[in-house]
Amino acid sequence: MTLLLVINLLLVAVVLTDYVVRQVMERVGEWQRVQRMLSGHPEMKGVHPDQDGLMVFDIDEDLASFILDNDDPGENRPFRVVVPGFDDEE
Repeated sequence: MTLLLVINLLLVAVVLTDYVVRQVMERVGEWQRVQRMLSGHPEMKGVHPDQDGLMVFDIDEDLASFILDNDDPGENRPFRVVVPGFDDEE
């Protein structure tokens, strides 16, 4: 009887260990997926893709090159984009 109890406890321990390891691996995998998506950019700190909807839009090639070729991301430097056909009413 004692032998059956020990075997059952060992089986329960194995099942619980398997469950915990799977949960940890799932969380680590999710964390790695989010880190790859956000790429460690300072602008993306505090953004969680599942909670915060990320906008997807088409971008002009000149603006894309300006943004993607920026060597100092995260700086607060205002810039002016000239949009043809848009009148400033100031």
